[in-house]
Amino acid sequence: MTTKNVSKKALKVAQNDPHEELKVFIANVVTDVVQSSVALLDEKIEESKRHMGILHEETQGHLQLIAENVTRLHERLDVIEFSLREVKRDVMELGAQVRILRTELDKRVDIEQYYTLEKKVIELEKQVRTLKSNEITKKKKKNK
Repeated sequence: MTTKNVSKKALKVAQNDPHEELKVFIANVVTDVVQSSVALLDEKIEESKRHMGILHEETQGHLQLIAENVTRLHERLDVIEFSLREVKRDVMELGAQVRILRTELDKRVDIEQYYTLEKKVIELEKQVRTLKSNEITKKKKKNK
């Protein structure tokens, strides 16, 4: 190692005191180590900056993909929401139609009432035939 890194004042002191030479040597070694460390740290910092730049670009790309997917999902949700509104409207219309049909059915005669009425009609028809037959018989007797 050279003494060029040491100040002129340190060289003057070194000429007068033999122990100062060792101090100068140590100072030079420490200076060289510090400078090497600084250079190595600068390299590492630059390498880290490059790496962070790459990570930043990758992250930006991923964020862009996420944003595009979110946009597509929003579009899909809009379509689903529209479809659900249509389904809701259709269900409400069906509900209204069911209520109308219930009202109509309530007005109609149920099956038991139908069979009861049918029996009564048959009985009335028999009675009508009997009456007609009796009337015809009476007329025939009158005409004789």
